Amino acid sequence: MDVKVYHAYQSDSELHLPLGRFAPRLVQTVDRFEEYLQMHAPNSKGAVLEHLRRLTQREIEGAQQMRRDADIAFLSGLSQLGSEYADLVRCHASLLIHLVGVDASAWQSENEVVLSQVRFIRARYLPNTLKALALVEVLDRDVAISHMKRFLDESVGRLPVRDGGPTTLRELRTRQIDFNLQEAGMDWTVAVMDEGQYINKVTRCRIRDVLLEHGEPELMDVVACYPDFAMFAHSNLDLVLTRTQTLMSGGAFCDSCYHDRRTVKPFSHPPLRVFETLEESVPLDRSSEVAETRGTAAQ
Repeated sequence: MDVKVYHAYQSDSELHLPLGRFAPRLVQTVDRFEEYLQMHAPNSKGAVLEHLRRLTQREIEGAQQMRRDADIAFLSGLSQLGSEYADLVRCHASLLIHLVGVDASAWQSENEVVLSQVRFIRARYLPNTLKALALVEVLDRDVAISHMKRFLDESVGRLPVRDGGPTTLRELRTRQIDFNLQEAGMDWTVAVMDEGQYINKVTRCRIRDVLLEHGEPELMDVVACYPDFAMFAHSNLDLVLTRTQTLMSGGAFCDSCYHDRRTVKPFSHPPLRVFETLEESVPLDRSSEVAETRGTAAQ
């Protein structure tokens, strides 16, 4: 195996994002949730959405909202829900503004703005965490989690497939390394098993550190980690992700494996002992084309 260790974790970093392009997607998660409930759990929809409104209101109580009315009105206008859910939409818009911490001009512009990664993590995942909590308050827990997973699968399925995605494992691995180094949100080990599969052992994750302040591990794992599987299936059916545990759910590390179904037949996920003994069993190779250019591989 070829093994490399990366220590890129920072507690926060900057994100440059055209927030105006992303705003509708953040706002309309509540629209998609209402649509999902109407389709798959109509008898529970009213109770779930009322719980969601209360949970969202509680999340923003006490937050300073200076010069926010115009911002809230703008974001609320991006929702397709009618007056029946106006209070829920307004609470949702207020929460996004509170979490991201920028004014209306940034939300309405397609120019890139500088955001805190920690703030954006909260804005991206906390609203869905509240949806999961609302489901759990109304439905049987296992049923609620099943609904949340299905909602997330359907949400990912709505996303447009980007052109120019990776077509080989080597290309996927290079892009992952480059992205993770730029984001500076994790420490991880990469081990290339063979030409058809490689594994990532994540030992520290900013998303996990941020989100565990806001909810219970099982639900946070569903909201933040489970969608990875749908994203892979949505982007390239030949490149497959498998995983049995995450830091979020209480594991000592995330044991992700990526394989190419075209070359690995049959496939079985590596046992945990392979991940546990990575650094012990194989001399660490400190070289990497990407790491060397950025200077952030293990020192």
